[in-house]
Amino acid sequence: MDLKDDIIANIGILENYCWLPKRAEQQLGLSTKSFKEDEFGMELRYNLIKNKLLMLGVKDVVDLGGNCGYFSFQMLDENIVRKAWVYDNDIDVLNFGNKVANYLGLQDHISFIEKSLSLNNINELPEVDLVLCLNLIHHAGVSFDVDIVEKMGWSKYATDFLKILRKKYRIAIIGVGFKKFRPIKWSVPRRLKPIYFSKIANQAGWKVVYDANIEDLSFIGERLANGRKTKKTPYIFILETIYRFVGYRAANIISKIFEKLFSTKHGKNKLVNYHIYILQ
Repeated sequence: MDLKDDIIANIGILENYCWLPKRAEQQLGLSTKSFKEDEFGMELRYNLIKNKLLMLGVKDVVDLGGNCGYFSFQMLDENIVRKAWVYDNDIDVLNFGNKVANYLGLQDHISFIEKSLSLNNINELPEVDLVLCLNLIHHAGVSFDVDIVEKMGWSKYATDFLKILRKKYRIAIIGVGFKKFRPIKWSVPRRLKPIYFSKIANQAGWKVVYDANIEDLSFIGERLANGRKTKKTPYIFILETIYRFVGYRAANIISKIFEKLFSTKHGKNKLVNYHIYILQ
């Protein structure tokens, strides 16, 4: 089996976060969407990242939990970065990424490193302009750093994680999954999670320059999606007050009732679970 056939044979087998870059799709004559559902909003995320980075003079990127390197490949192909380091603990997706790199002639510009990332070792990562962390931090306490998150709670863990990144990188793009039970050990009503993560980023020394829910990006675009879930509306003010003075359970009940009454027709979309932050 040659390299082209190998890539085609494996793209449909690997998980949905493993996405082919556009140039590979064009040369192979196929679309990743023919093989899998874009449940993470891969293209939406990348277009946002590209639009926000073009004028920021980024040279190199470290991609944490980067799977097969879709975002890094796209940035290399569009001359946004010149070098990328992709870290993941799944050897299958890393091997696939290496095959794509060789197929596209980018093997000298992108490195795939098998590594289980942890609060104890992220300080060892290369110090470059930009860090991507798009599908990682909300898994802490479940897939890695279980004991650390159990001991300190996810809020303190995320603050310490972002503090380390703050010392090493000029720009961070962080994706966080706000699901019913994720992040674990973080008892915050789901509707308040985007706001409270912004506070975590601020405490770690970052300034949030853009944030958006991925579903909002899909339906209303980049400009209107910006800050929509983190605005201090009267509803958010009331919910936060209940949370502070009455507790998580009461605030969560109110939140569920409100969301059920006023949810939009696209509220069942999986993309609503994910939020993206651009930090400087």
